[in-house]
Amino acid sequence: MNNSILIVAPHADDETLGCGGTILRFIQEGYQVHWLIVTDMSVTSGFSLSDIKKRDKEIKKVFEAYQFSSLHRLRFPPAQLETIPKRELIKAISRVMFQIKPSQVFTPYRNDVHSDHEIVFDLVTSVTKVFRYPFVKKIYAYETISETDFGMKPEDRGFPLPKKQKSC
Repeated sequence: MNNSILIVAPHADDETLGCGGTILRFIQEGYQVHWLIVTDMSVTSGFSLSDIKKRDKEIKKVFEAYQFSSLHRLRFPPAQLETIPKRELIKAISRVMFQIKPSQVFTPYRNDVHSDHEIVFDLVTSVTKVFRYPFVKKIYAYETISETDFGMKPEDRGFPLPKKQKSC
C-alpha cells in the first residue's frame, strides 16, 4: 500500500490552518507526509529581505516540528498566480506529484475567498486525473478558517461537512 501523502499549501501556513491535526495524525500513524508550498515571498513581490529570511526560518521550524518527509517550494509570487500561464503552474506541480507519487492529496477548498486558494484547487484537480496519475486514490479539500469564512460567492453554500462513513 502506498502510504505517501501530499499536502498542497498555496502559502506557508495554509497547511497548519487547514489540516494541521490531520498532518500530525498521519505522521503519527507512519505515513510519509510531504509538504508543497506553491507561492513564496520575494523582493520582486514587495517583501523585504528580512521578512523573507524570517519566513524561511519559520518554514524550517514548521517542517521540523511536523517531521514532514519532504518540502517542495515552487516559489511562485503570492496573489499573482492568475498572471502565470496555467500550463507552467501545472507542470511545476506535476513534477512534484510524479516525484512523490502520493496516494492522497490535500488541497485548499475552492471557494475560499483568496484567489490563490481557488487557483491551487483547480491546479490540483488538473494534476490528479486518474488516467495520468493512477497512484492518487483520494483527494481532500481542507478549510482554511481565516479565508473560508469570508467567502461571499452566491453559489457557495459553505464548506461541506463530511458525510457519515458506511462500513462495508
